[in-house]
Amino acid sequence: MQQSVRVLIGEGNAVVRESLAAAVNIQADMEVVAMAANTSEALAQCQLTKPDVVLIDLEMSEMDGVVAVAAIQEKLPETAIIVLTAAGGDELAAKGIRAGARRSLLKESAPQQVVTAIRAVDQWIIPKDHSTDPSADPTSTLPE
Repeated sequence: MQQSVRVLIGEGNAVVRESLAAAVNIQADMEVVAMAANTSEALAQCQLTKPDVVLIDLEMSEMDGVVAVAAIQEKLPETAIIVLTAAGGDELAAKGIRAGARRSLLKESAPQQVVTAIRAVDQWIIPKDHSTDPSADPTSTLPE
């Protein structure tokens, strides 16, 4: 049986954070393992929970979001990161990608776009018991 994709949500706005969590938790193949309201909390929760995927707002308080992305990648290189930005945040999203995020999404994205993005970046991860087929190489064909 395949394990659930373990997701950490780092988002400063409680309403957005809870909405993202609801969209993830209704998926049979995903679970939110932690939520954080600022970057310091997100980093601490990453260390504790070691999620498969992190959704993180680049404009949270306490620390530059791009610095947080780089820190997560340094400490947990197997964790995929999706950066969240507000409309017009293309430059910030590009900085997040350069820091190690695999994808960016607008905070206003539809719930289905969010879960599709989580599944896509999770497939890039070298399996941590996500696959029983050792010949499967999730990095051989990267999803668009």
